[in-house]
Amino acid sequence: MIATVIFSFLTIHLQLFVACISEDYYASESCIEEILYARKRGKEIIPLLLEEMEDWLPKNKGVSLCLVPYVYIKTYGTKSEKEWLNKLLTRVQCLV
Repeated sequence: MIATVIFSFLTIHLQLFVACISEDYYASESCIEEILYARKRGKEIIPLLLEEMEDWLPKNKGVSLCLVPYVYIKTYGTKSEKEWLNKLLTRVQCLV
């Protein structure tokens, strides 16, 4: 719940976009359009990796090029939600 509120705030009020990366995310045409639109608008992208993936950069070259400059934050396998939220907030502070 708290994560949803934070993501909404970051996307609406700041020039940041949090991409919750998973296999399902890359399979969704809407999600692909969303990340490409965020990049087109000049938003900084913060990739959150929700699940272990062999290659976190997708085969879609447009999306791969959007994400190459960014380091993802791994959410799976962490001790608590607080651990990765702290990493996210630290990244946001560096970008704002």
